[in-house]
Amino acid sequence: MACRCKYRAFLDKKFGSNIKEKSLVYLDNNSTTHPDPVCTAAVLSAINDFYYNPMSIHRGGIAVYNKIESVRSVYAELFSCKPEEIFFAPSGTQAIYMVLRSLAGGTKRKNIISTVVEHAAVRDNVNILTKKGRKVELLQVDSNGVADLERLEVLCRMGEGGSVLIYSPVNHETGAIQPVKKIYEICRRNNVGVIMDGVQAASRLAPDEWNRFFDAAVVSPHKFYGLKGIGVVCVKNGYRLKRIVGGGGQEDGFFPGTQNTPGIMGAGSAAEILLKNHKDDLVFYNSLVKDLEHLLKKSDINYLRESPDNSCAGVINISLPEVTDMNGFFSFLYEKNIALSRFAACDSNVRKPSEILSAMGRDRKRALTSLRISFGRFNKREDIYYFISVLKEYFKIK
Repeated sequence: MACRCKYRAFLDKKFGSNIKEKSLVYLDNNSTTHPDPVCTAAVLSAINDFYYNPMSIHRGGIAVYNKIESVRSVYAELFSCKPEEIFFAPSGTQAIYMVLRSLAGGTKRKNIISTVVEHAAVRDNVNILTKKGRKVELLQVDSNGVADLERLEVLCRMGEGGSVLIYSPVNHETGAIQPVKKIYEICRRNNVGVIMDGVQAASRLAPDEWNRFFDAAVVSPHKFYGLKGIGVVCVKNGYRLKRIVGGGGQEDGFFPGTQNTPGIMGAGSAAEILLKNHKDDLVFYNSLVKDLEHLLKKSDINYLRESPDNSCAGVINISLPEVTDMNGFFSFLYEKNIALSRFAACDSNVRKPSEILSAMGRDRKRALTSLRISFGRFNKREDIYYFISVLKEYFKIK
């Protein structure tokens, strides 16, 4: 059953769920992105022209198989690896679980290191293995959201090669960037495997800032203008996935079942565009954040920046201390057709304090009134002007 919290039901009942597409101001690109038209064209081509089973040994099946292999090569470039080290999964979350079970599920790699600021896709899967007897150590973070590297060094040495680290280089809520290279160097010299949740990093950092510093990594193309329902996994440096479920030999048996050809072909187009345009995208995202901060400072809106100064492109977390009713505030945004979030999309309880900001040492008031604003390729500056005008209306600022 899909998530159906009471607040979501309240919004649906009071305001309805019809989307006014032309007027929707979408500031929630860390949650998902609008598929690029090139990707949707590739998906339609897969549905209409390449609908054959890629495992079939007739002309149609072989044509689809070749399409999938060409996408595998595109992701090999994105991940800086060999095509045979790329696997397609049903989603990023399932892929993270598979990788974590493979690298940390055996007796040789039983200890898990992570951080206190991870997305539920990591946190909950780590908890599953904790219940199976795996020892877990969580790194604290400083006021900028950066993990404690001295503690990481200690834990890596204590593990004597029997540990694995799983973390995200880019925080999904604040955009804080971890020192990816330093983390990898610490783990490498202590024979600790590194699993990277690259779901946010793929669209928020240049590829060479993250793609050389892991042993296994996962991305979700719907975070960079592809479709939902597809995850991409890279496993390299001598590490191997384990076959946990049965059902077929697809993806070397690690993710059995007929491949999602439309999702894979759309993901291929998304990655090609990302590789070609990421520099321009990142410059554009940063310009939108600067414009937003400029207008916030010019207005009389009382806000505090919660994201560190060196956060990733296109993401800014702010707190609004004068908001006393977050449900009422988000109802106002809903009515005004503004789409943004406080936390990850899988957490819709807007009244609770941010666990991420609390871990960064923010006080309860700031953690209770935070907003995550995440820009994307299809945002316009007019979106920022409208958002500011809505905030001024809410706070009754002329």
